Amino acid sequence: MAVAGERAEMGPTRPNSGCGTVPPSSRSHDEVALAQHKRSGSNKKLPNPKIHAIVAYNYSRVKRKLTRRRHSMAELDVAKVIRRVRQKLQISQEGLSRLLNATKGAVQHWERGRNRPDLARLMALRQLCPPSQERKELDALIREAQAQVSPYAMIKTGLRPPATKSKDFEELFPPQGLEVLRKENQRLRKQVEKLQAALDKKSQQVRILEDLAKDLQGQIASLRTGAPTAPTASSSESPQQVGQ
Repeated sequence: MAVAGERAEMGPTRPNSGCGTVPPSSRSHDEVALAQHKRSGSNKKLPNPKIHAIVAYNYSRVKRKLTRRRHSMAELDVAKVIRRVRQKLQISQEGLSRLLNATKGAVQHWERGRNRPDLARLMALRQLCPPSQERKELDALIREAQAQVSPYAMIKTGLRPPATKSKDFEELFPPQGLEVLRKENQRLRKQVEKLQAALDKKSQQVRILEDLAKDLQGQIASLRTGAPTAPTASSSESPQQVGQ
């Protein structure tokens, strides 16, 4: 009965390549554990289960966070964000290029989705943008750019790179320049509105003169044929009224 109890504790017998079966009682616990490790096909030392669980949890957590961030950035259109921020600031493409030390063509490429601004210009644009939904979208773009620049540092430490100092930004992009561009933009808009109104007035006068010319041509043709014609509404207007 004692031998049967030992065999039950050690487990079933194992075949020994044609030499019969080897009773488990003839092997120690270390030999059984070594045989199981060899059958698993791994020659490395097994890690501590607690450490392995912690590493697996941290890896899955970081992976889920990066996946959510990737999905959110896929839904975010960079070109639309840049265009909305520029419209929020009420400046033209040329004005934005001056503020960001870029060319007007570069700004056009950003708004058309052909290219993307770098991290420094995104952070400068965020400093210019007032608190709004556009600024939140800029924050998301900045986080994505930071992850592309140094993804390992963010995964390892969970810290973000330091932002640009306000002093450096004020030296590169003084706020007076933005105010001047806004005033210039408003002045140009007023001039465009005045020119548009003058153009509409001149177009109306040209249409009246064309109608008068057609009426005169009709009267001349009727005089030649000898048939009287009734005056039209446009012919009642004198050239003096048209000039006014």
